[in-house]
Amino acid sequence: MRRRHRRRGRITALGEALPPGRRELDARGRYVLPGGIDSHVHLDQLSSAGVPCADDFQSGTVAAAFGGTTTVVPFAAQHRGMKLRAVVEDYHRRATEKAVIDYAFHLILADPTEEALGEDLPRLVAEGITSLKVYMTYDRLRLGDEQLLDVLAAARPARRPHHDPRREPRHDRRGCRARLLHAGRPAPRYHADRASARGRRARRSSARSRSRSWSTCRS
Repeated sequence: MRRRHRRRGRITALGEALPPGRRELDARGRYVLPGGIDSHVHLDQLSSAGVPCADDFQSGTVAAAFGGTTTVVPFAAQHRGMKLRAVVEDYHRRATEKAVIDYAFHLILADPTEEALGEDLPRLVAEGITSLKVYMTYDRLRLGDEQLLDVLAAARPARRPHHDPRREPRHDRRGCRARLLHAGRPAPRYHADRASARGRRARRSSARSRSRSWSTCRS
């Protein structure tokens, strides 16, 4: 008989010749599956119009547990005028009080102030929030083009700012230029190097495609 050992909620061993545990459950004839992860959930969340979700962390996570889901990733929604850190702390408080399974957060960013991007977001990422959502629609949530670029730059601090004028509206190019100048990167290479590398990759990809097509035709 195949046995699985667990300690403090974690699987520690899996095999057929394991010694007996403190407690054994006979699962012969049944499926033993890991708990599911629901990565898109709305719990105890207010819409931009102030309308709450039907489920809070208690009703939503209880329903999830009955369905075999042991982790949910609901949204922590910032609205305009809200402090990003305060938003996440409030959602943590509500989840801690009511959730019966594990949880994490997707962050909705609707008010990208200098404080939110320069201080709060890097700290929240370091604490484990590694995904965020921004809107290009809905008047009370959507960000402008320059705000979107600011968020992307803040979310990936290891990458130097760059832009592609072929893909951006004219006013965005002005915004990118201002950000590069503010960062002390006025030289053309910060665009040209990136564009050259992109062009080289495109040419290599095109050459490989032609080579494969030629081989196929010859065969």
